Amino acid sequence: MTRDTSSLQEAKMLLEVLKRIPLNRKISTTDLHQQLTAAGYELSRRTLQRYLKALSESDMGVQCDDKSKPFGYRRLLNSNDLDRVGLGADGALLLLLAREHLRYQMPPDLTNSLSYLFDAAENYMHTASGSSPEKLWLSKVRFVSGSLPLCPPMIRPSIFNKVSEGLFKQVKLDIVYFKSENEEEVQLRVSPLGLVQQDVRLYLVCCYEDTTQIRNLALHRIKKVELTTFIAEEPKGF
Repeated sequence: MTRDTSSLQEAKMLLEVLKRIPLNRKISTTDLHQQLTAAGYELSRRTLQRYLKALSESDMGVQCDDKSKPFGYRRLLNSNDLDRVGLGADGALLLLLAREHLRYQMPPDLTNSLSYLFDAAENYMHTASGSSPEKLWLSKVRFVSGSLPLCPPMIRPSIFNKVSEGLFKQVKLDIVYFKSENEEEVQLRVSPLGLVQQDVRLYLVCCYEDTTQIRNLALHRIKKVELTTFIAEEPKGF
């Protein structure tokens, strides 16, 4: 009975790995491992490598590119990816619009764990007819700001990811921050409270250490950020 249960769990994990291998691009073992971890699956890198080797040597349509390191894996099957995950054209449209407009409102770990769905949605739209209503809809809608158009400031993905992780885990952050373009950097310990997007700018709402005053820090002015092990403190009534 234990052996049967173990075999079933291994089969389920193989399916989770398989559905995260994209059709139109290669993915590394590291990226796959990050996706599975973000989705809550406990799997060692060694076990994942064993699964990938088995999949690439079977008739499951998985190709391993071992010409350079890190190795890359992609699927060669022509069947529609969205059929496997139970989505249709409407689901593909919803996913692509959601990714575009919610990219700064979703925790990066959650976005990474759903990347196989976004890949499937992109593949669906890529192969859909040019006259498909869902495909045409993507070119018919735009978000337009009510103010003068501004170039969005550059936010490093590593900064956004760590700030979001600290906010999600509710722990304090150690930050190196520029108050303005010409000012020297300052070192701060803050309790992250939220993320706010104003037009093209993204702000971290927070409190400095040992204060209850609410501050807004522009993410593009954050030079460095590290997570601490201290629980973030939320002001009363926030």
